[in-house]
Order: sequence, then structure tokens, then C-alpha cells
Amino acid sequence: MATRLDTFSEVSGRILGGADLFLQGVIASPENPPEFLANSVRTLGVPGNPIPFAVGLMVVSSTSAKKDGWKGRGLNVLHVFGDLLWQSGSKAAPNAGFEADRISAVEAPPPSSSAPELGHNVSSSVDKDASDAEASLPDCEESVESPPPIPAAGTEASMDEILCQCVLGGLHLLKTAQLPIQASDFYTKCMVPANSSGRPLDVKKSSFKKLSKLLDAFEKKKVLVQKVVRKQDCISSVNRESPEYLAHAAVPAPGAVPAAEAPKNSGTRMGSVTVAPCYRVPSSIRPIWGTGEDAGDKADVFTEEEVRAAAALYAERGGLLRQEGKATAIDAKQRSLLYGKKEVVPEELPLAALQARYLAKLTLHHRVLSRGPDGAERVTLRRGGLPIVSVSAEKRRGHAVTVVQHVEAFGLDASDVCSALQKQFQTSCKISEGPSKQDDDMLLTLQGDHSKGVSDILTQTYCIPKECIKASGLK
Repeated sequence: MATRLDTFSEVSGRILGGADLFLQGVIASPENPPEFLANSVRTLGVPGNPIPFAVGLMVVSSTSAKKDGWKGRGLNVLHVFGDLLWQSGSKAAPNAGFEADRISAVEAPPPSSSAPELGHNVSSSVDKDASDAEASLPDCEESVESPPPIPAAGTEASMDEILCQCVLGGLHLLKTAQLPIQASDFYTKCMVPANSSGRPLDVKKSSFKKLSKLLDAFEKKKVLVQKVVRKQDCISSVNRESPEYLAHAAVPAPGAVPAAEAPKNSGTRMGSVTVAPCYRVPSSIRPIWGTGEDAGDKADVFTEEEVRAAAALYAERGGLLRQEGKATAIDAKQRSLLYGKKEVVPEELPLAALQARYLAKLTLHHRVLSRGPDGAERVTLRRGGLPIVSVSAEKRRGHAVTVVQHVEAFGLDASDVCSALQKQFQTSCKISEGPSKQDDDMLLTLQGDHSKGVSDILTQTYCIPKECIKASGLK
């Protein structure tokens, strides 16, 4: 009989729908990864269900998979439960865990299979977009006003209680840099690894019925904030000072680093803002950036230190370092990707100069981390330079007005700032679109000349650096 591989129950629905299995979806221990040859036959199952539901051929060998960081297409599925070959037989389900859209466990899986062990990502384990995972769940009329209480020791937790504990555990595993994150990605990347119950998660078997209703319950408790980004439900911020979050002990998961708790606010400040430059690697630089886990995803951004380290690592792996690591030779790939056709390319140059050329070729971004008065964090990533917040007073029809723009660049919500200014100065404030169609930042128009007062509020209350604000009053 062919050797068996295991994957997540959440992934099985995609396999049943015709997708192949990616290596990210293979459940295995990093100390004892599976061994296989390219084109070898493997069956595919779900932990807790003894009967495989698919069979196929391995696309790569285990040696190649290890070199690539266990990423990419792994199993080319040839036969699966529910396909035409199955329909030509008796059409009988092997056991109760075999459903038309998912394979579930019929017995408690071993604890080692309740979470990914190779640092894998469930959402990228199949070759189809997992953003519509919530749509596969049936709708339900009932709603849950608040998460159920934590079960007493010695009692078996219900699916509702398990899901709620996984949400809180997932929020502890969720890094601030990952925000905003799609709800389906949060489920697969954070909730599934945080599951320590030994039972597979199944939202359909809970009273929530839908992932959105589960997250809505936590939003009502002000544990998290959701918003719609490109027609997808996303978690935009996490209140790391909420009682539910603080009461839950972070659940450690293999390869996962819990996000640090937000520091408590002090004084009358409404939050804090931290701005850091970062860089995104364009496709043209990928060949000399890294391979496997070192390369990261296309959407990842890197700090200047990480960029310099990547340039040094490429030179070290290629045997290009000279002068005890202070200089480096230039290979053919670097010549074609880092230099223009008419540029003179040296045979070798200082390592710092090569690192500076790497930085010049990458796309500059700025990551803005803002923390509100309630402890909720919001991360804003902007391409290019960070715009200066403009606070200017001008005359309109004989009346003085103060116009503010670009507060969104520092992770602030224009509506919230508008309400705060209106309350502070006891005057009307309206929001309108900016003069340029290429600029998405809104204009805040406040009646009266309050340029100095607005600047003081932005620096003292919202913690925007003074050098990032340009204020001008009436002349």
C-alpha cells in the first residue's frame, strides 16, 4: 500500500474541488519530515480519519522540497473522493468523516497533528485562493452577542468554546506587522496553530455557523476591529489591552512568535505613532535576493538591516566575499540586475557599496504603527516617501478656515480626527476628497484659524513628530 501523507481538514475541501496539494499543507514534524521521490505514489488523508481520501504523484523529491523551504506544489492529485472514478462504483462514503465538501476526523487526532510543524501556511497549501473560505459555510439566522465563557477544568469544551479560545490564542500569535489581515488568513495562519484542544476546528458545527459571526462577537466586545478591504473582510486592529485578551494566556505554537503586548498609555495622550522605512523587493531583483524561506513572499517588506544582511548572505553563498568579508566580487547576475548597460562595472567593490546599491534598487515604503487610546494597534504601509501633514489657514469668502491633509499617512482615521477637532475647538469640521485624484487622503476643513492649535493636538495628542507637520497661519 502507498505511503500516506496527512493534510489539514480545512485544506481537504480544496483538494476535493480539484486543487493539487502544496508542500505548505503537509503535516509533519520538522525532526522527522516525510521522505519521498519525485513521481512516487502517495495517498492523502486527514489526521483522525484512518481512510485516505485522495491519491497522487509527488511533483518533487523530499530533498528538493527541503532546499526550497517546503514551499511550492507537492502532490499532483490523480484520484479523489467524489470524482468520476468514485461515482462509477457504489458511491458509498467510507465513514462519517467523508462529506461532499470536506473530510473531517472521526476520532481524536494525535496532539502532534493539531498544528503545523514545519512552519507551514494552510492558506497557501493549495493552488486556489482561500479568500472565499467563509463563503462555503452555510448562513445562519442566529447570532452570538458575546464569546462563551472558558469551560471549567475537567469538562469537555464545546466547539463554540474551542473556537473562541482559538481566536484569542490566534490574536496572541498575530504580529502587528501582519495587520490588516483577511479573516480567512487569520483563521488558517493563527487560529489553527493556536488550537490545542486535540479536536479539528469546524465553524459549521458551532452556533456561529460562519467565521464572520464569530469575529463579530469579538468586535462587539472591543477585542478587535474589522473593516472591508477590496471586498474582503479583514481584521484591521487588535485591542491588546482588552480584558479578554489579557486574561487569555498565549498559546505557543511551533515556529510562531507571540506578538508583544502593547505598552500602556500614559498621561493624556490618545496614542503613539512609530514610523520606520522599509523596502519591498521587485521581481527584477528576486534572482539575487534569496531562495526558499530567505526570499519571503512578494508582499513582504524588509528593514534596511535585513536588506544589507540579504546582500551579504548572497555574496557569502556565492563565494564572492573578499578582504575578510569587507569587499565582494560582482557576478553575472548582479552585473545585469544592479547596473545599467552603460555603467562601468568594477570587478569588486566594498560590501557597504554593494548593499547601498541593493537599497537603491528596492522600492521604498514606510511602515506606520499607530496605537490608539484603547490599546488597539493599526499598521499603515505607504509606498514611497511619507507625506508631510499639511495644516494651513486660508481665507474663503471672507472667512478664515483651517485645512488639514495627510493624517491618514500616520495611521489615523480622518473621521476620528475630524470629530476630535470639532469637539476641541467647538466649531464645524467637514471631510472632503483631496484636490488630486491620485491622492486618496481626505481634506479636513475647520472653521476659523486654528493652525497652531491643530498642530499642537497632532503632536501632543496623536504623537506625530513635529518635523512631519507643516503649519502655516494667515498672513
